Amino acid sequence: MKFKFPALLIRRGYQRAIIAMAHKILRTRFFMLKRRECFRDHTLDYQALCVKRNTPRWIRALTVRLPSCPIGLTAPNYGWI
Repeated sequence: MKFKFPALLIRRGYQRAIIAMAHKILRTRFFMLKRRECFRDHTLDYQALCVKRNTPRWIRALTVRLPSCPIGLTAPNYGWI
């Protein structure tokens, strides 16, 4: 949506661009509520973002489980855990 406003601004002017963007946001929100869906920005990679946020937690969970491992694995010390 951030690329749509400058294009509208050039073609239609400031006031009409503001109204057009408000209308677009309103339509998007209406259909999100109607379909009971969350907004998904197509420019973001949600899976990569999830992995980036949760990696430290996953590593901590694995290092807690490793000492009880039957084959005697030890957890590496990365210094940031």
